[in-house]
Amino acid sequence: MAVLAGRPVKGLSAAFRVLVGSVAMSVLVAACSTDAASGTVSISPTSGPGRGDTAVWSVKAGENLSNSSQSFTVQVSRLGCNGGVTGAVLEPTITFGDSEIVVTFAVESLPPGMYTCPSNVEVPSVVNLGQPIGDRKLVDGACRANEARTTSFCIDGATRWSP
Repeated sequence: MAVLAGRPVKGLSAAFRVLVGSVAMSVLVAACSTDAASGTVSISPTSGPGRGDTAVWSVKAGENLSNSSQSFTVQVSRLGCNGGVTGAVLEPTITFGDSEIVVTFAVESLPPGMYTCPSNVEVPSVVNLGQPIGDRKLVDGACRANEARTTSFCIDGATRWSP
């Protein structure tokens, strides 16, 4: 006996049941999110600008940054679903401006597939600027230009530290 909207339905053909099941699966897939904290399933990983999958970061708790700091430790997390694993962190892209330093991380790409979405483990990574921070803000580039900007990781903005 077929079940439609939670109720048994008699007399539905096998083809109709397959059609209803396909539509239901399509709706579920369309509702999936790439927000790692959402607990949903992603069909494919989120992609950065041609070099790995998008990752977000925060300054490691207890890190004492100052205007003279030239390096600091961050916690990096894959944005997309990967069963709670962030994976290998790639070297960040760093863009220096007059008022901000934009640091953008990516992680090793995943093959297309289905991945569960518990929060991914944060991986420590050292950022070496090669120059003092000065009077500039530190900004997470993923919160500016990628799909991360609308997630809980970026809800308070892209700035991770300011003088």
